[in-house]
Amino acid sequence: MVIPPLPPTGTDAEVAEAERFGRMIFVHDAAASHATDESIRIGTTPTSQPEILGWITVPSAEGIVVRFVGVASDQYAAFFDVSFSPDGRPLAKALDPLDPLPPLQSTAFAARQLVVASTSLDCSDRYNTVVFQDPEGTTDDWYVYLLPATTVTGRVMVGRQLRVRVSSDGKQVLENRPLSKHCMHLDRSDMPADAVAQAVFVTNLETSAPNESHVFLSLREGLPFAVGTSLGAWMVTDGRIRYLGHTNGRHD
Repeated sequence: MVIPPLPPTGTDAEVAEAERFGRMIFVHDAAASHATDESIRIGTTPTSQPEILGWITVPSAEGIVVRFVGVASDQYAAFFDVSFSPDGRPLAKALDPLDPLPPLQSTAFAARQLVVASTSLDCSDRYNTVVFQDPEGTTDDWYVYLLPATTVTGRVMVGRQLRVRVSSDGKQVLENRPLSKHCMHLDRSDMPADAVAQAVFVTNLETSAPNESHVFLSLREGLPFAVGTSLGAWMVTDGRIRYLGHTNGRHD
């Protein structure tokens, strides 16, 4: 029986947070993606309504509600919502009159807008955003993630997702942390039709263990991510991070 190696000392908390945050990013981003698809299907899109500035994802008792937000009467307001039925079907609802955001949602959107306006977005011409508070955290700070996106079929954006921590009032950036060093993408479009990808291999020196971006990407793509860091090799599968052992190679 082969006994798996123990993770390096001091990485337990880092790994646990990466797993938890990665799963949260995946849930919120998936909801926003399905909501955007539904808005396109019914012909009500942010691009068709230029007053819409973006969206936030709001946890509710029934799941995630995606609110498409703009400004009305000098305050943030939802123009339409997309919720989800128990079977996962998106349900879009135009709001007339518009629904002014309650204080917590307004602050979440303010944090999003602050980060988008103050960050250099140079890895893609499209970025998705995810905003949440850590339900297990000791503060009410906001975590805003900027995720490079693409409309190119078969392309997977795997580089330089950004994690930005914003004060609880949505007015001050407290930490700006790239989750990878370089802008990178993988191209799966030229794979043979009968080929099945087994894993994605990446290296990362920004964190000593795989971070939440690797967990998120593994879940989104449905593929294991093998990640090399300064401490060795790791495998990310099904939202979990497993240490494979020390490697002698140099990671960059």
